[in-house]
Amino acid sequence: MRTRVSLPLSVLVLSLVAALALGTAGSATASGITRSTVKKLAAKVVDKKAASLSVAHAATADSATSATTATTATSAGNSAQLDGKAPATFLDRSAHAFLTGTSPVAGGSPVQVMNPLGITVPAGVGYLHVTATATFAGGAANVRVWPSLDGACAESGGGYSHSSVGNTTVQVTVPIDYLAQVAPGNHSVRLCVTAGSDTFVALRSMTITTVASDSNG
Repeated sequence: MRTRVSLPLSVLVLSLVAALALGTAGSATASGITRSTVKKLAAKVVDKKAASLSVAHAATADSATSATTATTATSAGNSAQLDGKAPATFLDRSAHAFLTGTSPVAGGSPVQVMNPLGITVPAGVGYLHVTATATFAGGAANVRVWPSLDGACAESGGGYSHSSVGNTTVQVTVPIDYLAQVAPGNHSVRLCVTAGSDTFVALRSMTITTVASDSNG
């Protein structure tokens, strides 16, 4: 049985160069072989043996296989996203309004005390956070304040179920804090009031802000 012995490329080249040098030099002395001659002989040996030579397994070859995928990282579907969502999802949008004039509030029926505040909700966003305050004075009325989303003031709906109350025997400021689930697109929010008897509303403030998701993601 024949046994094949693999020699390092450097040893093989040097051996072949030495053999060719001796064969080429013939009866010439070793001092007749110059550095230039050795380089030429080595080049001939490598050219002649290149087809049959192989390179031993490189220690870093395995990591090289991942290099091709590295070039595609910038074009990967999720490389420009966070948790599979577009960057715009996490850029807050907000709208704010503030009124200082005093207006009468008739007792009995729902009254809109601020013009609708509009906002565009981008794709991937599921909620609007509504905060508001309204300050009342005059009479001794029980007042109820709530936000109305995408509709006229009515004593029903999600906003109404998150209403806050106060009494105007002394000046009172009633706060609102409401997180509403919404679909992408254009939305508007109104600030609404009902009073048990006639009173006045003075300072009013409302801010609406987009929120990507709630605690459930």
